[in-house]
Amino acid sequence: APMFIPAGWAYDRFGRKPFLLIGPAWNTIGNALIAYTQSPSLFMVLRVVGKSVQTLSGSTTSMAALADCAKGERLTVWSAYVSSAACTGVILGGLLETAILLRGYTARATYAFMSACGLAHTLIVLALLRETLPPSQRSSERSSFKSPLGCFKLFRHGSRLRLAALSCAFGNFADGANLNDIDQMWIKQDVTDMGL
Repeated sequence: APMFIPAGWAYDRFGRKPFLLIGPAWNTIGNALIAYTQSPSLFMVLRVVGKSVQTLSGSTTSMAALADCAKGERLTVWSAYVSSAACTGVILGGLLETAILLRGYTARATYAFMSACGLAHTLIVLALLRETLPPSQRSSERSSFKSPLGCFKLFRHGSRLRLAALSCAFGNFADGANLNDIDQMWIKQDVTDMGL
């Protein structure tokens, strides 16, 4: 995750569930703040922080939790299922946002709706999701600083890994979840005006 914290150590020390809650809780609070802010600079900060905690809570922690529950070939298959579910969420989220905007609602209404979805997600995780790392298996090692820039070490281990890492970086940069707000505003302002 693009955060200056030893994320792997924290997962192993405190369990997975607290970190699985961070993303949904932020979606509740962050999107509510975005819906009611008038400050472009605050909007930018909230979006950047939001993407960071969503990565920490989503793909990073969920993969750690998945590894607690499955190994080998089963882990590979389940990881593919989780990735497919995430892609489905991106598609359905974009469709819902488009539907909200095309019905004449404002961008504020879209963020308020996303905040409500974040609240529902938070409650589901709290009520239904069980911790996958029991206390007896948690690490007691001391924390050490891990820079997020350590990811660049991937580019020093052969051309295959370098190309895979580069491809993954470009794919995530243009991912619909990252550019969805721009897409929705374009649909609202330009596509609708053209009568399409």
